[in-house]
Amino acid sequence: MLITIIRQVGTANAFIPILLDLKERGLPFKIFCLRTHGSYPVILRAGLEAEEVLDFFEAKPKMENLVKRGGPHALMSGTSGEIDDNSAFWSWAKSVGIKSFAFVDQWGGLMERFTSIPPATALDRLPDQVLVIDELMKNFYRNLGLPQHCIEIVGNPAFDELIKKRTQSPRPLCVLFASEPYAEAFPDSPINEVTLLELLAKTCEQLGIKELLVRPHPRESFEVLNERCSRIARENKISIALDQGSKALVLERASHVIGIESTLVLESCLVGAKAGCFLPPQDPGSLFLEALPEIATLRTPQDLKIFLSSMDASAPDASALGEYALPSTPRFCAVLSKFFGP
Repeated sequence: MLITIIRQVGTANAFIPILLDLKERGLPFKIFCLRTHGSYPVILRAGLEAEEVLDFFEAKPKMENLVKRGGPHALMSGTSGEIDDNSAFWSWAKSVGIKSFAFVDQWGGLMERFTSIPPATALDRLPDQVLVIDELMKNFYRNLGLPQHCIEIVGNPAFDELIKKRTQSPRPLCVLFASEPYAEAFPDSPINEVTLLELLAKTCEQLGIKELLVRPHPRESFEVLNERCSRIARENKISIALDQGSKALVLERASHVIGIESTLVLESCLVGAKAGCFLPPQDPGSLFLEALPEIATLRTPQDLKIFLSSMDASAPDASALGEYALPSTPRFCAVLSKFFGP
């Protein structure tokens, strides 16, 4: 049996193809969703069963009951900035003699995912195995001293379906803003989800673009974002629509996607849209910008205007995505097979 701990929506999307594969093969697993981050309904919509818990302490007696009934073989979790709760699951797994591994599903805060707060020694809170998306992440952790045998590159299973939807033909103009709670993490930054949306709406109005789509981040308040969009739309005399539907469908529709460090920007690049990250001065941006030169780095209002004015004849074929074009689900499942059996 595999115990699966899911906190973030991004982790849920990454784990769903894996868990559906295990279900199809008849391999047992138990899913615990952390209540505060919205992953539970995502898992249910995928046709999987799960139990919602507040934190490690609520999950612990339930996991111990599983041990008494014959025992799980491994524990799989995502990662986030909530290191105390995450590492409690990994420590518990070690205490009952099972392997733990954790998946890093995006490029932000790589060190903080496995380091105490305040930091004493880098990577002092680790599972048995760290699963990463790409070579850049692997090299980052190796340079911090994580032994090579503790790191596996598995891609991101959530990307597999997106790459299948990649198109090369030009798309009708449709601008999508990938909102995210950037000000919460970087309160002193001159660029955040509010200032960038204001700039984007103003630029759209100048270019004669009448409609702008906004994709909320799972942690954002719909009511607050809706009020913000209404205000900015009135000020710039354009239509701003919030899109909470299928992510795959909105990415298929979008021709241009702009964000700060949202993974949605990379995902839009995978499906063939024009993708751009608008970054504060001196911010090098996420590591994936190094691997995917297709993603434009934007710094000024003029950069944004040029980006929105450009309509390429076609997107490069999937080979331009390099390692991101490789199917992730089989690689991830191959790693799981090393840890547990039926």
